[in-house]
Amino acid sequence: MFGPPQAAETNANAMKKNRYGLSRYIPEDIALEVRRRSKFGCVVCRCAVYQYEHIDPSFAHATKHDPEKICLLCGGCHDKVTRRRLSKESVQAKYLQVMQSNEIRRPFEELDLATQNISVSMSTAKFEHTQNLIQINGRKFLSITPPTEGSSFPTLSGIFCDHNGQETLRITNNVWEGAINAWDIQVVSTQVSIRTANGRTALEFLIEPPDKIKIKELNMYFENCHLICNKDGLLVGRARGKRRTYIGVGNFECGHAKIGVDIDSSFKNIMPRGLKITGGEGVSLEGTGIRIAVGAGMMYVNDINVWTHQE
Repeated sequence: MFGPPQAAETNANAMKKNRYGLSRYIPEDIALEVRRRSKFGCVVCRCAVYQYEHIDPSFAHATKHDPEKICLLCGGCHDKVTRRRLSKESVQAKYLQVMQSNEIRRPFEELDLATQNISVSMSTAKFEHTQNLIQINGRKFLSITPPTEGSSFPTLSGIFCDHNGQETLRITNNVWEGAINAWDIQVVSTQVSIRTANGRTALEFLIEPPDKIKIKELNMYFENCHLICNKDGLLVGRARGKRRTYIGVGNFECGHAKIGVDIDSSFKNIMPRGLKITGGEGVSLEGTGIRIAVGAGMMYVNDINVWTHQE
């Protein structure tokens, strides 16, 4: 049983009704409650790629979409239910356990990044052959680890935070895990979206196997450093008191950089002294500790600007 589909699928699913006239389409407010009750993963194995399962009664006999009777199941566990290798009673017991416990595993998914070169895009900024992608105050927040003994490919690891500095998602060697206390984590096809309490997007990314991850939206604060990705581009900035200063890049590509995005808040002042773009060194907003494409061997810049705001 599938949950809220995309627009093109909504009308088709609405036409599929059971004997009581109940549509397969689950209204978004109910689907959100089911995701929260299931803590954003399959209630049996905790996989974050899920379907919506009517437990008891089954969809064929349901007269309404009741979030107490619907849970998340991954495709594998759903198939076990269909083949009667996993009972509805066991699913219901697992659902109750997940709802009542805060000690369960986080929802997770293994990323298919089986390639020698993982390409990472942050909005319209693209980074190739870059191992340290995001660094804040010397700490790696998104990085690629070269192949180790016994492995064939490099792996991606990282931590993302929301606008309050709270962790929303972490990646460890190509396996991402969401927070069980999130406001919402939604997985649709290859896209993962994480939203905060007011429904605003904290992180949205796409996986394009076997070699690409695209961060479409991000609003992340950490120790007065700020990263924003949206349809307009990538903003990298710092906040100090009521002053905020950013480098904004639109169409931007770099390769073989030592660090993709680097922010250092040890700079006491954030008064820009000038924008410096140097081959082999990258882009630096002098006097702010904000740098992009540090040590890049190749860099293409089509749209870049400096933005300072006094609240």
